[in-house]
Amino acid sequence: MTLVDMKKLCSRGRGPKQRTLNDRWMLQGGAAWIRWSRLQAVKVVNDAPAGSPFATSEEPLGWSNTWAYSMGASYQFDKQWVFRAGYAYDGSPTNNAKRAVRIPVSNRKIFAIGAGWSPDEDTTIDVALAYIQESAGRVDADGRELLGVQVQPAYSAKFKNSALGLGTQLTVHF
Repeated sequence: MTLVDMKKLCSRGRGPKQRTLNDRWMLQGGAAWIRWSRLQAVKVVNDAPAGSPFATSEEPLGWSNTWAYSMGASYQFDKQWVFRAGYAYDGSPTNNAKRAVRIPVSNRKIFAIGAGWSPDEDTTIDVALAYIQESAGRVDADGRELLGVQVQPAYSAKFKNSALGLGTQLTVHF
């Protein structure tokens, strides 16, 4: 399986760049280069007789490398509570001319808020809510024939994806 490469600009390889403004406020920011071009195609191998037109199905991607950027802030309310907010932009590896219906990806904007609670020095419970908004995009495809029979009609569609995610984490130091 081919996976993408990612290069991050961060502090000591651990995460985004951090800047402490005072004993309560901290700013974070980062950038990542993602080598999507390594993913050449989506290939499916089926249990079909050898030589069958259904034995393999391959869809070329033609994706390009992209950059992703993020920024955020943390506010240490007291010894137990920290509140966080952030924004990220993740560029699409494809465009309207090359986009496929199986992976209808566009530029993404991600807005997040969260909180962390530490009841003692060794335990932290984090909760975060994120909203992902994708730019509108198009998917256009020509019809396909197999052995003179139309197996896929031509189609054209517009889309705009969004998602809401909730995450929790428990950290215990021992």
